Amino acid sequence: MAKTFMKLDSAPQVFFMVPPPLYIEGICHLQQSVINDTLPHLIPKIANKLGLGAHHIINNFEALGGHDLRSPELMYDGIHPNDDGYAVIAQNVFKTITAQKMTKQKKPAFHARL
Repeated sequence: MAKTFMKLDSAPQVFFMVPPPLYIEGICHLQQSVINDTLPHLIPKIANKLGLGAHHIINNFEALGGHDLRSPELMYDGIHPNDDGYAVIAQNVFKTITAQKMTKQKKPAFHARL
């Protein structure tokens, strides 16, 4: 799917997002080994294979506690973020996208001084 978007004439910026960690094994029939061990490594590898660097990866896994599960207060039920968790995700997305936008903008040739 990412390749399809990357080939569009409109040339959209494509970002990959690593999901938040799973705090409770088996909740919603999900496995911590997949969510917490496999995906945080697999998603960046896929992005790199497509020619996208780290600046195209939104890492909500680390932002919401990482492998050490250090931020349970950001989760509502062990899988879904609460309002504070969603705020962290929003900030993380904003930071990553705007940082990428800033690196693509050309610097002005001169700065006017008053």
